[in-house]
Amino acid sequence: MLKDVVTVTSVYVDCPKEAVMPFIWDIKNIEYCEVKANNVQVRKESERTGTYTVRGYFMRFIPWQRTFRYTLHERGFHSTEAAQPPSSVDIQGGFYVEATGENRCLIIHYEQYTLSSFYQLLKPIIFSYLKWSQWKEMRDLKALILQKTRTNMALAS
Repeated sequence: MLKDVVTVTSVYVDCPKEAVMPFIWDIKNIEYCEVKANNVQVRKESERTGTYTVRGYFMRFIPWQRTFRYTLHERGFHSTEAAQPPSSVDIQGGFYVEATGENRCLIIHYEQYTLSSFYQLLKPIIFSYLKWSQWKEMRDLKALILQKTRTNMALAS
């Protein structure tokens, strides 16, 4: 575990879980919320599985690209780096959504990076950046969900 960097961030959203799940299951939303992602290409294999490729910048100036295998489940989704063997920064993560009331839920986002020896000295910097980027991602995801659900409710009435 000494090689791992794990970040977990959560946010409450004033929407029922049923309204939030489509946003979590839409992998393309990573492109709109994830700080490190500029482009996301999704390839479905089934209704619950597939792969997606992310291209973007780590810390705004280090270009990166990874392909992940994802599985959707009733509480969210989990993804793992698809390359075998994994890259020098093996990445996995996902989301869980828990109803906390009739019109409120908690979204939990977790990421785990297993760093090669080369990156061990940078671990505190990497952790700090990941924690900040995850906080921003959750804030942006919450805003996206609230904006779209309010727009959909307004159109329905």
